[in-house]
Amino acid sequence: MCNTFSFLVFSNEDLFFVPSVDSHEDQIALKGINENGFAVQFARCEYVPTCGKFSDLDSYKFRLDEDRTPDWWTEEIQERTISRIRSRIRGMIVSKDQQVLGPGVWILSGNPTIGKLLDGCIIITAESATIQYAGSATIRNAGSATIQNAESATIRYAGSATIQYAGSATIQKKKMNNRLNAETIRKSKSKLKKRFSDAYSVLTIEAKSLFDLNRDDLFDFENARIVSIGGKFCLQWVNDGQTNRGSVKLCEIQ
Repeated sequence: MCNTFSFLVFSNEDLFFVPSVDSHEDQIALKGINENGFAVQFARCEYVPTCGKFSDLDSYKFRLDEDRTPDWWTEEIQERTISRIRSRIRGMIVSKDQQVLGPGVWILSGNPTIGKLLDGCIIITAESATIQYAGSATIRNAGSATIQNAESATIRYAGSATIQYAGSATIQKKKMNNRLNAETIRKSKSKLKKRFSDAYSVLTIEAKSLFDLNRDDLFDFENARIVSIGGKFCLQWVNDGQTNRGSVKLCEIQ
């Protein structure tokens, strides 16, 4: 699975960025690239906060998510790409009080008070915001926010948020439930392989070269890991409660 934020950059430097879509393959399908009758030159890119704080643009790291660097890609293109994606993300950050937030993808920074989230709102992270009425919005990470009325919102990770009235809201992730949900991944070979495949997709090119996911003999289901081609490293699945699918870590085999 690709990371937030993933996007495509074309050889003419056009940037295709849909903040609510993390998968490069879904972005490619949305753009209709596979339907064209000619080769389209583009690069898969990611711009991800290294510390998990989406409102801190200085913490973001750029990654070219390709097995090899395209011939047309230059340092100058990369610099311009970073500048443009930073500008796009900056426009999504809300740090001041707002009566209403309309449809779109937003990053709440600090402790603003938001009166109402309209339908179609996606909140990447709420930090310490106060949301008076969440409607049917999707809140990916509530952080330590105060949500006075969740109504029918979907809250993917409630963190340490205070929800004064949940209404018919769907709260999908609490750490106490993550481990239970992740166990369903651990018990299924196909689901565990899919988890490894998703983790592999976001590795660096150098790290990807260590593994061959097509080799069944390197899949160690008993120990929940994929062993590298040389046997010195592994992708290790752990149920650490951070997500409901478990986490995958690149480890050196002792």
